[in-house]
Amino acid sequence: DVETVYALSDVATAPRTQETYVEALLGFQGGIAATFTSANHTGYADNSVTVIGTKGRAYCSGINTFVSDGVLRVRTDQGETVREFHGGNMFVDQIEAFNQSIETGKEPNASGVDGWRERQITLAIRESGTKKTVVNLRR
Repeated sequence: DVETVYALSDVATAPRTQETYVEALLGFQGGIAATFTSANHTGYADNSVTVIGTKGRAYCSGINTFVSDGVLRVRTDQGETVREFHGGNMFVDQIEAFNQSIETGKEPNASGVDGWRERQITLAIRESGTKKTVVNLRR
C-alpha cells in the first residue's frame, strides 16, 4: 500500500482545471519507492512502465489508454525474455470483464476497494502538488 506521496505539478498554473504535468514519488510499506511522470501534450511519449527489483527488471512499452499493443521485456540473471502483446481496446475489455464478473460471481481484477484506494492516492497526489508537501496516507 502507498503510505506517502510527494508530487510536483502545474496544478496552480495549468491552463485548465486539471494538471498537464505531474511528477510523483510514492512511498510504500517496507521502504519501497516508485516514481512516475504523467504529462499531456508530450511529443514522442512511449507510455512505458519500468519495474526494477533486486532480482531483475521489467520494462513494458507501447501502452496507452485506448489500444494496448506493446512489448514486455523481463531481464534477470537467466537472460531476457521478450513478449509482444495485443490487448485490443481497454474500454471494451473493462466492460467485458465487468460483465463476466457479474455473470460468474467472481471478484473482478480491480475491485471497488481498488478503485477507492486509487482515488485516495490520486487526490493525495493532487494535494501534494498544490501544497508542495508530503501527504501521509498511512492507515
